[in-house]
Amino acid sequence: MPGLKLFRRAEIWVPTWQGWIVIFSLPCLGLAGILSFAYPFLNVHEPIGSDYLVVEGWISRQQLSTSASLFRDGTYRELIVTGGPIPKGSYLNLHYPDLETEADIGAAQIRSFGISPVHAVPRPDAVKDRTYTSALALRKWLIDTDRTNARLDIVSSGPHSRRSWMLFKIALDGVAEIGVIATEPTGYDSSRWWTSSAGVRAMIGELIAYAYAKFLFYPNPEKDLKTVYGEAS
Repeated sequence: MPGLKLFRRAEIWVPTWQGWIVIFSLPCLGLAGILSFAYPFLNVHEPIGSDYLVVEGWISRQQLSTSASLFRDGTYRELIVTGGPIPKGSYLNLHYPDLETEADIGAAQIRSFGISPVHAVPRPDAVKDRTYTSALALRKWLIDTDRTNARLDIVSSGPHSRRSWMLFKIALDGVAEIGVIATEPTGYDSSRWWTSSAGVRAMIGELIAYAYAKFLFYPNPEKDLKTVYGEAS
């Protein structure tokens, strides 16, 4: 058709080689900035040091020993260990054939350091939200044993401590006041975590898990407790 034009010439701006360097550098600098502050943020240490010391039973023996020292040197009345069932066929089954949960194993190890009283509070099996489910189990135990209105510190491992603190505070809302103690992780140097694959995996995993728990997880402790145990709190 006369006068019909489907295309026209246009002038566009494209980056120079210096511009491309800046464009590609900005995301890298942003990522480096996030990672440089990630460990101090996730590795939170804010104890309140009072009634109970609560230890996550999955942490290493070295960290359990540190937990025993914290209890021995602190003003806590009782030590509590949380944790879920041991996977069938794991090496833990071979070493602890009579124990079925991380809570029981952690409690046994802490007792071997001369600490008493130590209570194992195992959680039911869970395919997801394991930390939160451990916190729900602790909520039920505190209520059932008339230990409400308690003040307690959660002992966790390095960058896991921020997420544990957040989830335990949610699960124990109205039941206990929560502090947190971050122990030195084993398997990598926390001051140079980026120099080892174990450190990188731990940090990336914790950043993703924390973001999920913070922004995509919608817990309701009373309802969730009923779902997990089939009964009201």
